[in-house]
Amino acid sequence: MKVAPRIIKACVKNDRMAQQELYKLVFRPLMGICMRYKHNQEDGVAILNDAFLKILTNLKDLNKDVPFEAWIKRITINCCINDYRKHKNKPKPQNPVRMKKYLLFLNLTVRNLNNNCFESISQ
Repeated sequence: MKVAPRIIKACVKNDRMAQQELYKLVFRPLMGICMRYKHNQEDGVAILNDAFLKILTNLKDLNKDVPFEAWIKRITINCCINDYRKHKNKPKPQNPVRMKKYLLFLNLTVRNLNNNCFESISQ
């Protein structure tokens, strides 16, 4: 991934065509980074879009001594880490098939308990 300096300069000037070209150039490498942290594509794209927004808003502050590719990768990694921190305490969605089996098990267990209670009461 080699980004031409003319694209970066045009992005600093808010040229939408240059921003779209930059997005196409960096999508695959940055998506690879996002997919290491998130294992589904929707979440990966969401993080990538957040990272790309940060890249575009901070492009004017880019230090000439820092390679552009390393800079955008670092921003993307930081966005992935921030997303992980934001969601680490939230419960993970359950597998629907596994959840259905678990609920069926609970239902059967409750029925068995109810039946045992009624049998002991009637005796």
